Amino acid sequence: MNYDLYSDSSRTLMIGTPGSNHPLHSATFGVAPRATYYHDFPIHGRVRAGQNLLATSAYKGLPTNSMVRYSYGYVYTPTESECRAGTPGHFGGAGIANFTWSGIHARVANTCRISTATDMDFGTAGGLAAALEQTSAIRFKCPTNAAWHITLNDGAYAQAGRRFMNAGGKRLGYELYRDPALLERWGNTRATGVSGIGTNVEQSLTVHGRVFSDPAAAPGSYRDTITVTLTF
Repeated sequence: MNYDLYSDSSRTLMIGTPGSNHPLHSATFGVAPRATYYHDFPIHGRVRAGQNLLATSAYKGLPTNSMVRYSYGYVYTPTESECRAGTPGHFGGAGIANFTWSGIHARVANTCRISTATDMDFGTAGGLAAALEQTSAIRFKCPTNAAWHITLNDGAYAQAGRRFMNAGGKRLGYELYRDPALLERWGNTRATGVSGIGTNVEQSLTVHGRVFSDPAAAPGSYRDTITVTLTF
C-alpha cells in the first residue's frame, strides 16, 4: 500500500527521506533556563487512491532511519539553516537523533458492490408454441482476493420451487440458469449460486432465462421481480 507523509494539514508539503529534495519539517522555540519543554510535530498521512489492494488485509509500515537535526544556543536563537544543518549555535550545541516509529497501520475492508442488474425482456410472442430464451447481466466489483457469492431468489410468484411471472392473476412459468445450456438452475442457496474471487475491477455474470412453451397461455404483459444477493 503506497502512502505519503506531510507536514501540513492540506497535504502539500511532503516529508521526505534524509537527503531527499523534499522540504524538512522544522520549528523554532525557546526554552527557559532549567525548564523542560515538549514540542509536537503533527504529521499528516495520505494513502494514494486507485491502488489494487488485497481485501481484508492489515497493512503496516515501519519507517526506519527517521532523523531529527537540532541546534541550540544560550541567549541566541539558531537560524533555521543552522537547525537544518545541525550546526551549533552561539554558546550552544547541535546534534542528530535517529529513531524508528512504532508503525503506520491501515486495513482494507471487503466492500463488494453491485453496479448493474439488467432486466430480462423476452419480448412479444404471438403464442408460446415454443420456448423463449433470453439473457441479462449482473455487474459488480470486489477487492482483489475477496471471495464473493451471488444468489437469486425465486421471485414474487414462485410455487413449489418454480418461478412464475404474473399478469393480473394469470401465471406464466419461466426459469433462470447459470449456464448457457440451461441445465444449472440459479437459486438462492450456496449450492445453486455462483462463486468467485474479486479482482478490483468490474466483473460480469450472465443470467440465462427461459420461458417454457405454453400454447394455452393467456395474453398479457407478464412480470416478476428477482432479488440479487451478493455475499462476501
